[in-house]
Amino acid sequence: MKKTNELIRRGYSRVSQGALVLGALVGTAMAHAAIDTTEIDAEIAAAKTAVMAIGAAVVLVFVGIALYKWVRRAF
Repeated sequence: MKKTNELIRRGYSRVSQGALVLGALVGTAMAHAAIDTTEIDAEIAAAKTAVMAIGAAVVLVFVGIALYKWVRRAF
């Protein structure tokens, strides 16, 4: 049983070392790849006004609720 466990442990360590080397090679190759982000930048810029409008509406709802509670407590 001890010998079996020892072999399993050694086998896993070799597999993990191989995976580490493979991951390093893939990561290095991807680090040098050129990625075009102009379309993504354009989409984010186009969505900025809509996101700001939604954010302003949410803030106005919270302010309206707080104002309603404040006026209701006052009277």
